[in-house]
Amino acid sequence: MSRSVTRLTRRRARGGRLFGMLVAIRRTACAIAIDRVGYEKRFELPRGNSDPTLLTSSRAFARHAQERVEEFIAYGLSSGFVEDLAGAIDAFEQAIRARTASRAGRKSSNHGIKTTIDDGCRAVRRLDAVVFNVLGHDPRAVARWARARRVAKIARRRPQP
Repeated sequence: MSRSVTRLTRRRARGGRLFGMLVAIRRTACAIAIDRVGYEKRFELPRGNSDPTLLTSSRAFARHAQERVEEFIAYGLSSGFVEDLAGAIDAFEQAIRARTASRAGRKSSNHGIKTTIDDGCRAVRRLDAVVFNVLGHDPRAVARWARARRVAKIARRRPQP
């Protein structure tokens, strides 16, 4: 398994853990709302599948839950659930930062590879002139040069669905 796939898997796991915590808090808020009408409205689960939405909702949950932490504990959540939520938020943010840094590094590497290939192609075109000027009278040498300068493309395998 590649490093980027492993990081993505870890990030999704952290996001899943964070979302699972929000579901538990929402479920508890709905139970509290039996006696406090409308209380669950402060704990709406995020719509959509974006990281910023999940983080924003998670921070709001933590802020609102902190106001009535005793009630949540009375409904069976652990005494440190707000701190656990804060830790999950931090872990998810770190995973997002790591992904962003990885993307930037990959983009930079790809640019460096493209630049190196372009430089190599220019060098071969320059050598073409030299080879034909020096060896143009020897058809065998020119043929060997033509074979040597050719770069075969390697077919990429398509991922299996």
